[in-house]
Amino acid sequence: MDTIARLPGRGQNAVFCGGNQTSFRVLQIAPQFTFPELSFPVSSSSPIPDTLFFAGKGPEDRKMLERCFELPIPFLVLGGRWPRKLSLSLCSRASENGMRILGPRSEGIIVPCMQPGVPGNTALLADGGDVLVRCLSAFQQRRVPLRYAFSFGEAVDYSPLEAASSILQSDSQTDFYVFILKELREGRKFLDFASDAAKKGKRTAVLLLRQPQTSFREETAALKQFGVVLLNDIQEIVDGALAFLALKNSDLSRGKECAYHASSDELSMLIKKEAERAEFTLQESARATSPLLIDVLSGSDSLNTVQRRKQR
Repeated sequence: MDTIARLPGRGQNAVFCGGNQTSFRVLQIAPQFTFPELSFPVSSSSPIPDTLFFAGKGPEDRKMLERCFELPIPFLVLGGRWPRKLSLSLCSRASENGMRILGPRSEGIIVPCMQPGVPGNTALLADGGDVLVRCLSAFQQRRVPLRYAFSFGEAVDYSPLEAASSILQSDSQTDFYVFILKELREGRKFLDFASDAAKKGKRTAVLLLRQPQTSFREETAALKQFGVVLLNDIQEIVDGALAFLALKNSDLSRGKECAYHASSDELSMLIKKEAERAEFTLQESARATSPLLIDVLSGSDSLNTVQRRKQR
């Protein structure tokens, strides 16, 4: 292919095959956005989709999947119902055609064009799909917007780090990168990404789903040295996203004093650094309430008010 989309879904001409949108739980978060179904044979005069969501679920759909691999489509999202890893022959065919694969067992993706006008500035990039779906539910419950959500399933061809690097290079509106990983892979490249992100005023955080095999203390020290925030649970992800959204809100006057409460030292460090960048003076509060940003102490504006304004 002469050109390959930098990210799945960016060309706004994605299609479905072998099922429908409800087969991908992440896509149910943006139900107002629907994709057309791919029909065979594909006309040579039709525009080539940039992303294909394949929702087939077993051997009866294998021939359809093989036909999809013959198409010059940059990205294929192989849904959670597909029961097994792809064969080496199919992976080789995809590589020859310039196709990148998320899955199998991906729950889908959310990109900005699926939710126009949403003010979120957080990207969630997750191994598997179950934890990401629970995380998105928490975002919905607290009405905190996000910008990207990627479920990579059991992907071996296209990684969360590669997607994050593409976002960092092409989308200045994304400020907070959260990786939800089974384990920390590509350690050196991950630290390089965090360093590059920090130079651009962005922040990297990670929620590890498994205990690291190496010394946890040594790994934590390395991550902290490069400005990576280690989060403990889903609620801290939502808290961090809310902090980035509220502190970067242009409606608030600079130089004011904010009270905050954080559930962990890592989250406290994240909030302090972003508040300093946004020219807010922070004062820690003992109130164990949510949201973690409680209010502005000097002046009439309130970060709580900003959050409610964003929810509408």
